[in-house]
Amino acid sequence: MGAGSSRIVLTAKKPVGVALAEVKADESGKGFRLVIDAEFVKQDRFTQLLEQQKWSIAPTTAKTGRLAAPAADDGSFVIAVDAGHGGIDTGAVGVVTKTEEKKVTLAFAEEMVEALNKETGIKAFLTRSKDEFLSLSQRVQIARQNGAKLFISIHADTLKQKDIRGATVYTISDKASDHLAANLAERENLSDEIAGVALETEPAEVADILIDLTRRETQAFSVNLARSVVSSFEGQIKLINNPHRYAGFQVLRAPDVPSVLLELGFLSNKDDEKLLLDPSWRGRVSERLVEAVRHYRQGTVANGG
Repeated sequence: MGAGSSRIVLTAKKPVGVALAEVKADESGKGFRLVIDAEFVKQDRFTQLLEQQKWSIAPTTAKTGRLAAPAADDGSFVIAVDAGHGGIDTGAVGVVTKTEEKKVTLAFAEEMVEALNKETGIKAFLTRSKDEFLSLSQRVQIARQNGAKLFISIHADTLKQKDIRGATVYTISDKASDHLAANLAERENLSDEIAGVALETEPAEVADILIDLTRRETQAFSVNLARSVVSSFEGQIKLINNPHRYAGFQVLRAPDVPSVLLELGFLSNKDDEKLLLDPSWRGRVSERLVEAVRHYRQGTVANGG
């Protein structure tokens, strides 16, 4: 470094990318402050960022708004399929086989992505493709970084009431639809605490009126997607009573990506557990979800979305 220059080295425990970096005048008018906003990125994106660095060129200020997805838009309808839990967070455990939820969700998510990618104009991807822990905010970041237009989080819960079974579709709401939804959201939101990650509060920019309007529109789209899933499942896949429910799920909080959380069934029920481990049943559910996405997408396009 030359005279009058300084270098700051920041070390991250996981792959990160810089979303915003700028120098701002200090409020006192007596100096300046460096503002850096870093966010989690997947390893392949991190490797790409390293390859793009050219140290011989003077650094330029990067300003990336949090609501702008950096992924290139090639016209595809991009869908993020999120396999719930992973790594140290095993999730629920089967009542008979003791199978961990994290394995059930990944197996189904892989099948669902494969089915979706057979559809013309759809590009689906996994938020996690192996047994690894991702925080709730990281899952949302991965979806947005890849320009997702839908976010579907896959789960298979457990209840004390062993007789309850069937699929449920959840959307986000500040007020839960019922005690079952409230209790489920509370358990799912503990995922970060299991791995020692502090539960994040609402991002500051959500207070902005434009972001709030975007979020309301997104919630409306999320409800449309949930209704499409329920309609596709009816008469084909076992559903719980009142199958569309809502609560404050942290993983559904992206203000600009329509999101649903799908409980495939209950590992606490032996009949549901048997189905959850059946590849042919997972295939049928994947087919119904593809149909639901197809119907949702047609409606979105028809309304100019």
